[in-house]
Amino acid sequence: MKIFLDTASLEEIKELRGFIDGVTTNPTLVAREDRPFLELVGEICRLVEGPVSAEVTARDARGMVAQMLEIYRQYEFPAQVIVASVRHVRHVVEAALLGAPIVTVPYGVAKRLLDHPLTELGIERFLADWQGLPSEFRPW
Repeated sequence: MKIFLDTASLEEIKELRGFIDGVTTNPTLVAREDRPFLELVGEICRLVEGPVSAEVTARDARGMVAQMLEIYRQYEFPAQVIVASVRHVRHVVEAALLGAPIVTVPYGVAKRLLDHPLTELGIERFLADWQGLPSEFRPW
């Protein structure tokens, strides 16, 4: 079993280094430490040899993605930024515009990403063009 310490206290992390496998933290725990979020999370990442899961403090989806990407870029830790459990197509677009490399979506959102009038029109035009090609230019 792996043991992750749920804290934002650098003293607690230092005391249990070598015993814990990673750290999880959240905005409430970070607020108790009375230090700037990015600075504290960066220091936690430097202390912990294993994974660090840091929930961001922003209140909206765009702010959350921006904050996590800022941490990732500023400290250059080996990490994956995953925008998870997105519930609206708009949030997928915002995550992409901010530079998020991975997004997880439920089936309904994935389907809505494909349902765009210009996508349908593009497919129709492609198929019409394909049908208009002489057979010798078609590989199958």
